[in-house]
Amino acid sequence: MLLTNQRLDKLAASRADFHARGMLIGTLLYAVIQACEEAAAAAANPANAMVPGDQQDGVDEEEDEIAGGPRTQSSVELAKRTVSGYPHFLSGIAEHIHHPDLPNLVAQFLYAQQNPDIPLGNDEEIPEEYFVDPRVSIADSAVATYYAPSDLSGVGGMHRERIRATRSWRNGPARHDCVAVETDATAEGMRGLTVGRVRLFFSFRYLGVRYPCALIEWFEKVGIEPDEITGMWVVAPELYDNGSRVCNVVHLDAVLRNVHLLPSFGSSFVPRGLEFTSSLDAFLAFYVNKYADHHSHEILF
Repeated sequence: MLLTNQRLDKLAASRADFHARGMLIGTLLYAVIQACEEAAAAAANPANAMVPGDQQDGVDEEEDEIAGGPRTQSSVELAKRTVSGYPHFLSGIAEHIHHPDLPNLVAQFLYAQQNPDIPLGNDEEIPEEYFVDPRVSIADSAVATYYAPSDLSGVGGMHRERIRATRSWRNGPARHDCVAVETDATAEGMRGLTVGRVRLFFSFRYLGVRYPCALIEWFEKVGIEPDEITGMWVVAPELYDNGSRVCNVVHLDAVLRNVHLLPSFGSSFVPRGLEFTSSLDAFLAFYVNKYADHHSHEILF
């Protein structure tokens, strides 16, 4: 009898929670039809359409939320609003963010996009036509939408999260999220992914094609297997011989989602004055947290 009462209480609490979320309004079929109608309306009026998750100015944006509608292909899109206060051209942005190698990284990116089957050798130079100084738009975030039915999701199992690369978050210090980037489509789990920190979201046009991009600082895997004790992969900042970070410009299509890194603390104490905003620069190695949510556990093995 006690067990029965306990289960009835849980059912009542679940119903109240579902009702508060609006999950008991209408039917499943009605929700799918409504989502399809909204998608059709957005397609008919592209000028008024917004990337899912974008909010009006002055409204705080959700970090994670339900993506309504049926199951669709995963995607990552730049926020519609551009950020002011940056130079308008690539060369000026490189100077503004203190990253003088950015034009060279963009040239490498363009060569790879135009010649995917002809990689450059170590001693080969990038052709001059790829060194351009285009007009650039800066975004402070991107929205990743992917299939994650075990997490907070819509009727089609789609989940949405925001990836940030901003100079100031909530009127505080800068925030640069870490992401999983697909680097080998033939490998499974972390063997086909590389972790990076987003330093800049931007887009530009080349030969009439718009390229949404991210400037990524890479983390390299430590070892060829996950840690035996935690089951998580260990990564460390990838550095050149001079100690600077290895960076690349990648197409936004290669980015999968946010990734949570846990510091490998070692045996020493954490300094009392360490700020959370400096944690990705203060430690030598990090665990790739596959226990952050269900979807992370499914892809970061």
